[in-house]
Amino acid sequence: MASIDDRDPELPWERCPSPDCRGAVRGVYGSCLGHLDGPELDKELARFSSEGRLDARGVRIDNRLLERILAAAPRNANGSSRPWRPDFTGATFGDGAHFK
Repeated sequence: MASIDDRDPELPWERCPSPDCRGAVRGVYGSCLGHLDGPELDKELARFSSEGRLDARGVRIDNRLLERILAAAPRNANGSSRPWRPDFTGATFGDGAHFK
């Protein structure tokens, strides 16, 4: 079986160091959104909630992560959705990720 590096040698972003991951590294964290945990993921989702931008390029998004992303999506004071700009370029959705 070919590794991610063998299949996509020219991805235009710095890759997560986790084995067989092609997710884009998130700033100072050194790993992709899918491999952030605890307070690091909380900080990234809080930033997304306030700024409306999310970098999930190349990330494997399971149902747990998708639910966290959707829960953090920017909202107005009345709870209605505000515009947001996620970048899911090359992302994959699996492990029960459901869209309603």
